[in-house]
Amino acid sequence: MVGLVAVAFLGWLGWAALHAATPASRSEVLAFTVVNPHQVRVRFEVTAAHGSPVTCSLQAIDASHTTVGISSVVVPAAAQDRREAETVITTRDKAVTAIVAGCRVATKN
Repeated sequence: MVGLVAVAFLGWLGWAALHAATPASRSEVLAFTVVNPHQVRVRFEVTAAHGSPVTCSLQAIDASHTTVGISSVVVPAAAQDRREAETVITTRDKAVTAIVAGCRVATKN
């Protein structure tokens, strides 16, 4: 009985590791422009299943590596897997870079 539970657990562990290693979406910043000391414009790309909208969290970062602004962007479903989007992040101080902190595919109800 213990052996069966151990095999089931190891199977689940392998599945979980494989699932985590193949994310449902990928993203990267393509370009950013500091508009002024309180705004940064970010153009980014997302790759995810073409029929699914994706929600991405973006961060503006200052020279001391502190997050000075956050924005959440919904990238609509599209005919292709790869899509580009653009947003302006409002910041409390001047940003020197921007990152896509993460994206998640919307769940279907």
